[in-house]
Amino acid sequence: MISSVITVTNGITLKNITDNEPSIILFTRQQCVSSKKMIHMIDELSKKQSHIACVNVDMSPNSTGKTLAHRFNIVVAPSFVVYSKGKEVFRGCGFTQFERFITNWGQYV
Repeated sequence: MISSVITVTNGITLKNITDNEPSIILFTRQQCVSSKKMIHMIDELSKKQSHIACVNVDMSPNSTGKTLAHRFNIVVAPSFVVYSKGKEVFRGCGFTQFERFITNWGQYV
């Protein structure tokens, strides 16, 4: 199976995704070890659950994702936000919380 993790760099695309399908948005940084682990986990989820839009927003310094992170009130990477039916249903920060979320994702989306 091919990964369907989407890398987003603008708010219009991100809003369109979150408004129209269940979505998990990761806010990561390229040099962060925890971010890399989370990207791998969401990549695996995207292969198994194609009905969920799995999105990665890189908020490394000098990236366009920093603006998106600011719009979502994300200050720390890695963080994640979950949408279902156009509404935010869960938000978390860090690898451990994301790992717990992935274990129970079905109750949110």
